[in-house]
Amino acid sequence: MRDLLEALRDKALKQGVDFMDVRAVENERTSVQLQDGRADKASQGRRYGLGIRILLNRAWGFAAADGFDRDRAFDCLETAISMAKASQERVGELGEVVKADSVEECVRAQFEKDPRSVPLAVKMKALSQYEQAAVAEGDGKLVNTVVFYGDEVERVMVCNTQGTFVEMGFIRTRLGANMTALPAHVLL
Repeated sequence: MRDLLEALRDKALKQGVDFMDVRAVENERTSVQLQDGRADKASQGRRYGLGIRILLNRAWGFAAADGFDRDRAFDCLETAISMAKASQERVGELGEVVKADSVEECVRAQFEKDPRSVPLAVKMKALSQYEQAAVAEGDGKLVNTVVFYGDEVERVMVCNTQGTFVEMGFIRTRLGANMTALPAHVLL
């Protein structure tokens, strides 16, 4: 992946851009929701693609592409350059980028267990137990329960014409509940 991003950067420089950055993103996520003890929604997915920003003659252009196909990535670069050229006549405020020292860094999330390694059935069972505990605490006063879980693993790489290459890894998890009690009952 780094080779592709650097090749895009090099081609942009050869075409005379003032500045370019390319951001590649890979994202995997799981989302589960139970309502009143039944599976309401469950999904797993993977998204990946890249976005390119160009500053050319102080006008910005942007383009994005799904996936990391090399030809599609270079088409994306050409589109971003074309967008910058097209916006030159209409730009109200000229763009500029402050020169900065280049940065090379790789930062990855630390975790005990990768949520992608946990089977969906295990996540559903834990969510069901969470809902059952909430219902038990509600002491018969709950008329509707919605519990949800989600996890997301993301990798982002940024490469620019100032020599920066940064790779970041994120992991996010969330757990929540919405409970509705009978009228005139308040649960604390």
